[in-house]
Amino acid sequence: MTADSKDIAIVGMGRVGTHLSRALRTAGHRVTEIRTHAAVEAARCAAGMDLVLLCVQDERLPELNRQLRLPAGRTVVAHVSGATPLQAIADIAPHHGVFYCLQTFSPGDEIDYSRMPILVEADDEPTAILLETVARSLSRNVRRIDSQQRLGLHLAGAFASNYSNLMYTAAEQVLQACGLELSLLQPIIEQTAAKLRRMPPLEAQTGPALRHDESTLARHRQLLKDLPVTDGLLDIYNELADLIIKFKTDGQLQGKTA
Repeated sequence: MTADSKDIAIVGMGRVGTHLSRALRTAGHRVTEIRTHAAVEAARCAAGMDLVLLCVQDERLPELNRQLRLPAGRTVVAHVSGATPLQAIADIAPHHGVFYCLQTFSPGDEIDYSRMPILVEADDEPTAILLETVARSLSRNVRRIDSQQRLGLHLAGAFASNYSNLMYTAAEQVLQACGLELSLLQPIIEQTAAKLRRMPPLEAQTGPALRHDESTLARHRQLLKDLPVTDGLLDIYNELADLIIKFKTDGQLQGKTA
């Protein structure tokens, strides 16, 4: 243990809680896992901790804010939500904050925590310093942002991760219907992501919609009508193509030949 080792309780052992518990232990902290949903029992288990992390679904935070009470003292309580305001847990303890890890967590994932952005927010300076200390034991990429900035970051993450992953699912459906496998797309997926290290995404945009290749767009649309894929994919394809064209028309994208 180091001088900066903390006693940390984690309430909720879903995907985020499980990953954070393992990472915080590896970083040298003393971690107590609280699996109970009963507020009184959770409060008893969390008594005397330096930090209590609420790793529960967002919709449970209002309930915990009504029912969970930690005694006045040094204990800091923080939620890990990207979309929930700081003040959503203000009634739980005098010292409260946010410890938001910008990452997608799935069972079995090996995560490079040293590069993972951890965004903190707090109601007072000592709380912010504690959260930053714990965050820096995991990551080199720690910042303070407010609730509105965090909500915007969470929204951006939905576009960059959740919705792009849905596009991979759509692509896999098309491939399977054509007797092909998703692994064929792995190089183009990796190259598309790699471009973002050297150019803005607007500059990296390519494809038939950008270059107004109407014949290719028409063939794509007809194939989506013919293939046994999820209803609505044609509508999504059309809306995305229209959005690319709109960006170009607005002067935000330059025409590409690829």
